[in-house]
Amino acid sequence: MFSRKLTALLVLFFMAAFPAIAQNAASANSDKLYEVELYLLAELPEDGKRPELPSALSGVASSIRQKYGKNRIGVVDRYFTVIAHGGTYDHRSILRIGNHGSSPRRGFAEIRFGSVGETAAADGRGALAMRSFRFVARLPVRVPIARSDDKPPIDTFVNESVYTSIDRLVFAENTPTIVSTLNTSDSDTLFLVMSMRRISK
Repeated sequence: MFSRKLTALLVLFFMAAFPAIAQNAASANSDKLYEVELYLLAELPEDGKRPELPSALSGVASSIRQKYGKNRIGVVDRYFTVIAHGGTYDHRSILRIGNHGSSPRRGFAEIRFGSVGETAAADGRGALAMRSFRFVARLPVRVPIARSDDKPPIDTFVNESVYTSIDRLVFAENTPTIVSTLNTSDSDTLFLVMSMRRISK
């Protein structure tokens, strides 16, 4: 009889304790903030100027030169935000990109960061994670239309969408990482580089 009463008391104790433990864990996570940076890199046109590149991306640029043979890698755009633990971020903006000495094309970019937080990396060390990531670039593409006479073709433009959608990303903290590459019909290659780090409130 005593054993049954003790078991019942223990069950009641843990039932009462678990909500408090969960609430404390949720409260601790609610205080966490993460700084997220996304860089859009591409090979820039030959204009006599050296492409500007943050020193933090020098290792990434070196990898791109070695793997893809792109020697004039520069920043096309940078997206920055601070997200709370478990939070998301949606953003739309104008995007300008172009190479081959042409005028930059003006398009649009759409970004979604889904549910950021912390996890364990494959080596067991602490890491930062993003449950989902989506990037869409909508760019005008020049399409020449031949004329019946001997005059040069007429240029028209059609919209092209290139995108990536990834279910889960895991990062070493404050380490810029290539998360995706996108190829356009104009032979532009876009490199998406992301970095995350914890910050204090």
